Amino acid sequence: MALQTPSSGLPAGKKKKMMSEKNNNSPPDPENYKEDSSHYEGHANIWEAILGDSGLLVKLLPHIVSQANMRPDWMCEEQNSDGFNFLLFWPTLTPPGIAALIRHQAGSETNECETSYPVLEGALVDLRLESVYPWLNGLEGEICGRTACGQMISFFDCFYFKNKSQYFLDAIIPFRLFGIAFSLGVPEEQSLVSSEGRYYERQKSKFLKENPGQGPEDFQNPSLSLVGSKILFPSEYCSIYNFRTPIKSVVSVKIAGLTLYKLGVILGGLDDDELPCELYASEHVLNGYSPKTGDDIQGVLRLAGYIASEFEKLQ
Repeated sequence: MALQTPSSGLPAGKKKKMMSEKNNNSPPDPENYKEDSSHYEGHANIWEAILGDSGLLVKLLPHIVSQANMRPDWMCEEQNSDGFNFLLFWPTLTPPGIAALIRHQAGSETNECETSYPVLEGALVDLRLESVYPWLNGLEGEICGRTACGQMISFFDCFYFKNKSQYFLDAIIPFRLFGIAFSLGVPEEQSLVSSEGRYYERQKSKFLKENPGQGPEDFQNPSLSLVGSKILFPSEYCSIYNFRTPIKSVVSVKIAGLTLYKLGVILGGLDDDELPCELYASEHVLNGYSPKTGDDIQGVLRLAGYIASEFEKLQ
């Protein structure tokens, strides 16, 4: 059977209001997400971050598909039809690599390449499942989970098409989590001046207690150091975050002949329950910056992941 691939640039992505599958295998929306929170349904921004031009993937797809590998458990029947879907993986059966998700409709003589995205090595994270968000194509989706210390994150699920029926509310699932940087650099600001809030009030109270001869007018706004801070701040879209964190490790990997830097980072949490992540940045995103262990970095990333056991049997 022939394979149909896109003939022009990939779509920029679709924006959809947050929703949750309403069946016995998918939990409801988490309470702290509003109904108007948006998803960005597409991977053009991911391929721009890696390749510099999402249109280059269209040229790569025929080669990727013709040389890709497949596993029997990466094939599943289409719900409510006689068709089926399967995932091809290139260049080997383990990350880092490129996945091409193929849809075959019953009676058709062609296979359609529905989508393609990178699947990279990730850091092990145990998450309590809060919600599942299907994309419009029915094959892709996002996971919302909570760490043991209560930090909520959402991420693109690389194997949603085959695992979506296995997700249950409150189940604790080990995932492999990775991020792809849309932008990354060294932060200029190393401190933050506080003029209100809990920290400000605590410091003012401490100042007045230690200086009984002075009044509130003598108190100067305190400065809070940002050096070494681990911050993950939501953006307009789920799974896309602003971040600031120090680099714990640096190695380089190859994907589609291009060099990516894999940065070991912590994206929040407490000392005993940190949120580790493998963060990938291309040379063109780094724009001349050479990442080094110990550097503080900041930027914008998209989180993705998969159930940790997906590749364990092959390693």
